[in-house]
Amino acid sequence: MTPFSLLRWFSLLSLLCIVLLSATLATLLSRFMTSAMVGRDAAISAQFVESFAHAKPVWSYFESLERTPPDPALISFFNSFFGRFLIEPDVIRANVYAQDRTVIWSSTSALVGTRFGPNEELERALKGQVAVELGTAGTDDKAEHVEFEPELRGERYIETYIPIWSRDRETVVGVVEIYRLTKDLFHAIDVGRRLIWISTLAGGALLYIVLFGIVRKANAVIEEQEKKLVETESMAAIGEMASAVAHGIRNPLASIRSSAELAMIQDADGARRAAKDIIRSVDRLSDWIRSFLYQAHSGGSTSATSDLNAVARSSLAGFAAPMQHQGVDLTLNMQEPLPLVHGDPVVLGHALNSLFANALEAMPHGGKLDVATCISTSGQEVEIRIVDSGHGIIGDRSGHGFQPFVTNKHGGLGLGLALSRRIIERQGGTLDLTGSHGAGSVATVRIPAADRVE
Repeated sequence: MTPFSLLRWFSLLSLLCIVLLSATLATLLSRFMTSAMVGRDAAISAQFVESFAHAKPVWSYFESLERTPPDPALISFFNSFFGRFLIEPDVIRANVYAQDRTVIWSSTSALVGTRFGPNEELERALKGQVAVELGTAGTDDKAEHVEFEPELRGERYIETYIPIWSRDRETVVGVVEIYRLTKDLFHAIDVGRRLIWISTLAGGALLYIVLFGIVRKANAVIEEQEKKLVETESMAAIGEMASAVAHGIRNPLASIRSSAELAMIQDADGARRAAKDIIRSVDRLSDWIRSFLYQAHSGGSTSATSDLNAVARSSLAGFAAPMQHQGVDLTLNMQEPLPLVHGDPVVLGHALNSLFANALEAMPHGGKLDVATCISTSGQEVEIRIVDSGHGIIGDRSGHGFQPFVTNKHGGLGLGLALSRRIIERQGGTLDLTGSHGAGSVATVRIPAADRVE
């Protein structure tokens, strides 16, 4: 599995996000700035037209078109009035529309009397709004843009539609359309756009550099902590192995000592039995160390299978002398046959040894030890229950019964239950410990069966 690289993924994804965010922000700001500047220019033009339109009754000319032939004096004033726009150096064309969308006056005489196709800006102006459109001479395909001078091709312009109101300012009687080059305005817009893009991209780059530096530092700290964690886990594994070795040797040594004590006080036949117990304990110790080394080299493989009844009997045989010495009565209730379980028999034996040793230590002056095996109701697990009549769990052991170095036994390290639980969990099983003070304790082990039994 490829390890997750925080720095690489952050550098790619954050760069992509910041670039997209910066480009979007710059685009929105540029459009807003352009719209605001062009809208302001259009508003000034509209105020100029409106002030002249109502200084003289220009609206009366539009009204006279519908009633009677126009007064020549009004036509002369009309030509003079709209001719004023052509004096401005940045005005390249002016058109005047009647309510029926017909061009009634234009600086380009060929357009007079023309009615063009759909025009969204004209419709908005006839509804009383000042409409603005940006364009480039010689490149747009709108009908009213025809016949621009060839030298204007490629020049950018602002097309402004200004409504002309009636005397009572309740209806729009006409629309004035003005084309202006406004090079100064477009230059200001271009400068503003460049500043927006430069500042936005520079801000995004600064943000990326700062975040990249922080994440790079954090990644270095994480890698260093991972190295320390690996070292800590390695030391913990070494400590666990050492503890397992010490705890595994302790139980056989106790059996050897008990057998030796019995040999000192019994006759020759008893001495021979004690010597056999000593040899058996030494053999168990040798087998356990050999299996432990094999497990260490093989990485704790769980491919082996075991007969839990045979493992339990073998482990109990090693405690025959201590049980006889302490006066402990053993009762076996083992279901036959049992399915094989996952786990090396010597490793599982070590876990059971710890449980049997704890049960015997809880009954120093004698008692009862019941060991029972059975198949779970689901048929997927094999269960072994170890019940003793000892002093039970002293104090509140909930949550602490399986913690190493937490124990109520004098001279103990509290490693037995913790190691047993870890061994059983590595085989996919569980270990539960219940009981109360003065009422004994119950250790229940459940290990998955190698083959399902119905």
